[in-house]
Amino acid sequence: IWIGVAVGLAVLSVYTPQSLEKPRAAILDVLTPVIHTVSAPFTSLSHKVSGMTEIGRLKAENIKLAEENARLREWYQTALTLQAENQSLREFLNVKAEPDRAYLTTRIIADNGGRFMKSLLVPAGQKDGVAKGQAVVTDKGLIGRVINTGQNNARILLITDLNSRIPVMIEETHHRAILSGQNEKTLTLTHLPNDSGLSVGSRVVTSGHEGILPPNIPVGIVTSIKDGIVNVTPLTKMQSIHYVQIIAYGQESEDGLLIDADSQ
Repeated sequence: IWIGVAVGLAVLSVYTPQSLEKPRAAILDVLTPVIHTVSAPFTSLSHKVSGMTEIGRLKAENIKLAEENARLREWYQTALTLQAENQSLREFLNVKAEPDRAYLTTRIIADNGGRFMKSLLVPAGQKDGVAKGQAVVTDKGLIGRVINTGQNNARILLITDLNSRIPVMIEETHHRAILSGQNEKTLTLTHLPNDSGLSVGSRVVTSGHEGILPPNIPVGIVTSIKDGIVNVTPLTKMQSIHYVQIIAYGQESEDGLLIDADSQ
């Protein structure tokens, strides 16, 4: 019987679907509360499962964040410890920052390349802050020092001049010496300790001894050692200088290491 009814309803829905609209609506009105009641536990269970899943995810994220926070606190404490140790070491060693250096760039306007004087003239003088004894460098290294100043010009004694004496040290060993000009392309190292460990290829830099010149300015390379004579070739080719920088650092010493050409 139920099969016959179902078949009949199916035929009616195909040929006269409008005739079943009211019965269908009535049936749905009756069944909707039943369906809602039957499905309510399943819906509630589904919500609970979803909530538990979300809670689990939030708990996992919370644990992860807590672990990251703990690691950050450890790094913060480490940073504070290192900062305190660094400050203590600085105070213990009495570390002082190297003083600032003022640079003035200028060009060469005259070259006195005579036999007895190796000097340059620049269009910068006292009004520009240039003073006697200041170091003069190129991009390669030290070339000389200021020996005379006017209001608008200054004369530079090259390190190759016979009258030039500058305190230097061997970069690798920090052994000190005096670098002397010879009016030649090369310079000579004197007053060098016997145990200096010097070798061809060693770099020579300014020592900064007694504040005469700034320390650690490259000067030259040891090119030969023969019969106790150590020759140093300057890093800068003196015959091809066009621009120089004058460094405001200290003044000329009184011990005679830097000899004024005018006094010779």
